Amino acid sequence: MPSSSSSTSKTRWLVDGANLMGSRPDGWWNNPDKATRRWIEELDAYARATGDDVTVVFDRGLPDVAPGPHGAIELRYASRHGANDARGTSSTLLPRVDVPRPVALRTRPALPAAAPGHDLDRQLRVDAANSWMQHPVGFRINPVANRATLTNFWAVMTNKILIVTYWHTILAAIATAAFFVIGISAYHLLRRNEVDLFRKAASIAMVVAFIARASRWS
Repeated sequence: MPSSSSSTSKTRWLVDGANLMGSRPDGWWNNPDKATRRWIEELDAYARATGDDVTVVFDRGLPDVAPGPHGAIELRYASRHGANDARGTSSTLLPRVDVPRPVALRTRPALPAAAPGHDLDRQLRVDAANSWMQHPVGFRINPVANRATLTNFWAVMTNKILIVTYWHTILAAIATAAFFVIGISAYHLLRRNEVDLFRKAASIAMVVAFIARASRWS
């Protein structure tokens, strides 16, 4: 989240470390501490190269790295634990940033809202936003607002990451529904309730579940 002051050209960055780390699918989940150290080094190098003020907030702290000034950046750890803990800590730092206009804290790109009731459309937009964070396309950096501005919606919706993750999500939902039907059918078969109906339902659900799972593995 960048901000700038009218009295200086220096940009001040308030970074949500968890979302920054998650934007690069490089196996960080295998060693979060190592990934945190790498991002601290990269942000420090960026701050030294640009002269920008950078503050980064991570959800979890490193046992041997204390919060505070760390090279050219300010390192903070979340003051509480739970959902959006780093984002909450970041919000408490906003009043300290001297900017001539209100500041909005953003941790993922904003896309137009879907019409109510269109669940698949909403899921597509959510996956598009997450895919954009891993492979940003169809945007430019607005030098006035110091933020990414959408320039090509079609490029976002045809992102190569989105093409994979969207169908992965849909197939997972189909498989989940199929296993749910199998469970309900098994319950009624054990109780000998409408055996023919639930045997047929279980058979169809098993075929659907197998196809959905096999498609996700391929």
